[in-house]
Amino acid sequence: MKTKIMCWICGNYFEVVSLSHLRVHKITFSEYKEKFPHSDTRSDTYREKHRGSLLGRKLSDEFRKRLSEMHKGKIISEETRRRISETQKGRKCTEDRREKLREYYKTHTHPMQGKTHTKESKKKISETGIGRIPWNKGKIWPEHMYPIREKISQKLKGNKLSLETKRKMSESRKGRVLSEITKMKISMSKRGIKKTKEHMRKILESTERSPNKFEIECMNLFEKYNLPLKFVGDFNNKNFFISGKVPDFVSANNKKVIVEVFYEYFKIRQYGSVESYKEDRINTFSKYGWKTLFFTCDEIRKSPEKCIEELKKELI
Repeated sequence: MKTKIMCWICGNYFEVVSLSHLRVHKITFSEYKEKFPHSDTRSDTYREKHRGSLLGRKLSDEFRKRLSEMHKGKIISEETRRRISETQKGRKCTEDRREKLREYYKTHTHPMQGKTHTKESKKKISETGIGRIPWNKGKIWPEHMYPIREKISQKLKGNKLSLETKRKMSESRKGRVLSEITKMKISMSKRGIKKTKEHMRKILESTERSPNKFEIECMNLFEKYNLPLKFVGDFNNKNFFISGKVPDFVSANNKKVIVEVFYEYFKIRQYGSVESYKEDRINTFSKYGWKTLFFTCDEIRKSPEKCIEELKKELI
């Protein structure tokens, strides 16, 4: 443990290279650190004494408020931010501190928990972020962080998102158009990645599965309201191959009604637009006297009663 440290200007040893000593040399603290970046300004004994004097000391609410007011509006320079960052690198939390943090967060939740930003607040946040370059842009995870990535991955495995969360995620991405550069980057990042046998098995199962999850959801809904509809979209009934196309549901009574249920995303991808898909189906099925009704996943999930009413008008 160092009890004294040297002033790199005069060569004398002190417990701490103080501001008053630096004034003798007509130099500021920041200039001294810039000139001698690897120099210490405090000895280990001084640090321990200073640390000991502050341990267990609790600040009053009034003093905290004054400190807060003093620092409001202060802008920390990039250089200061960098230096603070450098001093924190490599520091590890002791197990005692971790335990204290765990106990603290059991009773202290995030200040925004249960709250939502106003439209004005969201707009301000959005505007302040315009042009800001993310701190991790172009960076890759260093090797010593791989175990942490693995821990995060293992913790998230098995988490299932609710239908409401999935719907919100879907809504937030609607209308978003990827640039050609982004598409190319995504394509390049996927090249050379080998799929495991398990992954390939799941892909094949999902493509061969009929009815799929959404179709089963629709079947249960139609059954609940006793609608005379039969699922034929599994390609097993040759009677319902109409000009090479297979509908999802057909009426089980004397009405010639076809019901198509779909995800907009896949139809846009396949046909270019939902309108083109509908036009293609209507033109095909109408030749044989069938009337076609269309319902998107969002319509079925958000307003099932409205969809049922529309179906009843045509089927009953």
